[in-house]
Parts: sequence; C-alpha cells; structure tokens
Amino acid sequence: MKSLVKDKLSLAQRMIVEEELNKRLDRYTRRFNIVTNTINAYVQMQELGWGKKRIENYFKLTGEWQKHVHERYGEDEIFAMQFKLKEKGIDVVALTEALFDDDDAGKTEIIV
Repeated sequence: MKSLVKDKLSLAQRMIVEEELNKRLDRYTRRFNIVTNTINAYVQMQELGWGKKRIENYFKLTGEWQKHVHERYGEDEIFAMQFKLKEKGIDVVALTEALFDDDDAGKTEIIV
C-alpha cells in the first residue's frame, strides 16, 4: 500500500517535513536525556553520597564511553553494552521494564 503522504508531497516538501521531524526528535531526545541525567545525578547525590566532582566525572566518563563504544561497535553500541552487563548478571532491559510494570511509573510531565 502506497503512503498517501508520499504521493501528495513534492521532494522539497518531504525534505522540509523530514527536517522538522529530525528537529523534534532531537528536542525530545535532549529532554529525555536531561530528565534521566537529572534522576541519575540526584540518586548519586542522595543515595550514594556523591558530590559535585564525582558526579561531573561520571558524566565525563559516560560521554567518553559512549563515544568509544559508538566508534567501535557503530549501530550495535547499546547491544554490546547490554551484552557485557548481562555477562555479569545485570539485565538492563529487564530492570528497565520492571520500572514500567506500574502504568504510572516512569511517566513525567517535566518540560525542559
């Protein structure tokens, strides 16, 4: 079945729509990252007793690892990390899905 939108939009229009969708995706990705990073930093501070320097170092190391893993594994970077964690008995997918067993868990109305 052909896409109705594709048939009605010119190439220039499709490029404009794609550009706008990419901008929105980037904005939502940034919001998601800010929310999850805020939660991570807060837990590190409150529950683990980490201070500013240790939290900033964690963020720096996380960024370096993301870059390293992306360069080494490309599109499979998350799978590679999940595999290594699973080898140690840490199933990130199962842990994450358990957070969302409750219909309201993990939902947020925070707009950054």
